[in-house]
Amino acid sequence: MSSSKRTLDADLPTQKKRKRSIKAALTHNLKDIQTKRFDFVANIFSKELVLKVFSYLSPRDLRQCAAVSYRWSVMANDEMLWKPLFYKRFHTPRIKYRIPQTDLLKDNYHLNSQRRAETVSKYRGSWKLKYKVHRNWLLGHCQISDIIFQAVNQNNSSHFRHVQVYNNMLLTNRNNSPTVEVWKYMAHINGSTATLVYQFKADDIKDNTRITQFKLFTQQEVKKKILVAGYSNGGFTLWEIANKGAGCEDLSKENIIELFTYVKSVCGRTNNDVSAVSLEYPILTVHAYDTISIYHIESATVKLIRQFRCPYDWKSVALNVFPCKTVFGNRPNNLWKIVICFVIAAGNSYPATVGIQELLVSENDIVSSKQSLDVQSYPLSTDFAYSLLPTNRTSFTMVTSIAYSPPHLITAYDNNTIEKYMVTPTSPSSEISRLHIHKQNILYGHTYKVEAIAIDALRQKLISADRSCIKIWNLHDSLLKQSALVPSDIPVTIPIFDNLSAMMELPFCKVEKLDFNEDKIVAIIGSPLEDTSSIRLWSFHT
Repeated sequence: MSSSKRTLDADLPTQKKRKRSIKAALTHNLKDIQTKRFDFVANIFSKELVLKVFSYLSPRDLRQCAAVSYRWSVMANDEMLWKPLFYKRFHTPRIKYRIPQTDLLKDNYHLNSQRRAETVSKYRGSWKLKYKVHRNWLLGHCQISDIIFQAVNQNNSSHFRHVQVYNNMLLTNRNNSPTVEVWKYMAHINGSTATLVYQFKADDIKDNTRITQFKLFTQQEVKKKILVAGYSNGGFTLWEIANKGAGCEDLSKENIIELFTYVKSVCGRTNNDVSAVSLEYPILTVHAYDTISIYHIESATVKLIRQFRCPYDWKSVALNVFPCKTVFGNRPNNLWKIVICFVIAAGNSYPATVGIQELLVSENDIVSSKQSLDVQSYPLSTDFAYSLLPTNRTSFTMVTSIAYSPPHLITAYDNNTIEKYMVTPTSPSSEISRLHIHKQNILYGHTYKVEAIAIDALRQKLISADRSCIKIWNLHDSLLKQSALVPSDIPVTIPIFDNLSAMMELPFCKVEKLDFNEDKIVAIIGSPLEDTSSIRLWSFHT
């Protein structure tokens, strides 16, 4: 008994040592495990599993993952991750507006079903860069630079009159000139510049004729791009931009082909300026002074379909032409829908009236016509109707600019406000559908008179400008009950001048024209006091 007890007591130190040694070994191994890192991206998971894990991350998390290592950066910047993120946040859904079918139209010709095609060709195939550009729109992050600066001469002929942006090219025109200028835009780290590539004009237009309106149209049906220029004599010229591969994107001189020039003979009228044009090949609509002309273009000839005088003094006009296919009996017919948005400047202390007229035309004549006025808040009396006549209209007008992109009609006013209208058909329960225009809301936020606006319903953007800032409004569609990323009444504000906060006094300038595309805004800025005219660019591709 005493012998076994002595043996057990002798083994106690050995057991304690063994336990201590096992504990020390486990602790050492645990430290090694804790200190050693396993890169599951490079060594453990396959590419498919890594992308699956990363697909649950937000854009901010992906940017942090890209800073870990080169392998992580490659995986975090994969296009399979950023394309779904872009579509989830920025892609515009399909927009549809229908009217009831009638006996005349077996198909809905007021159907506007469009979807903006999303491509990354201009971003070198990078969906991440495209995501960054659209995010900069929401945050107002941009680079401001005067890409073209021009001193104005005494006769004001060097002053810019029109500007339109197309990819990395700019189309401009100057006062009292029949020439179109093509500029190449180039971005730099410290700013942006533009170089005059070439200029062209119609062969049959005299030098004393000036361009009063021009616009570049993309024709999806015939896969053409056509530039239309309207002149001070009421005529117009059409140029086709030939599709010859990559050169078409740069508007190369050899790709611009003059189709024809239409010279309108005007008797006893000094003012016949073309103020608005719209083209949906082969239907061209032109507004000159108080006349609406509808033309049918066939090869190199132009046929006048119908011409009519405006019943009132239309101060501002916006035109749009849309194709629609209908069926009369068993025979299909091609018809086009022409939408004319106008503003009637009323006198005798009455405000301006906004209206819209829709024409359904064929290749030979007008099929139907509908008109609607937003006069619900105005008194309907003989005095009001009498005040609409041009001879009794006072000289003031409240509307400074008008723009239309279905179904949104936007008007800007000199009281620093913008009114947004919705152009919709009447209730589907009615037998005959008629257009209805109603005011949706009033947009506040400008501190000066709103001088220029531009709209693109497919991109859901409205751009407005005064002498101090540019505001970007989101046109979310209330008919679709869709929640917008940014409420339409809370705009993104970007300054006109890059160093606006450091200025003691705001320079006197005027935003005369405005245009934008997916990654930039361009505007003509005139400074009457300094006799300068410049084209300013806000680039979100930073």
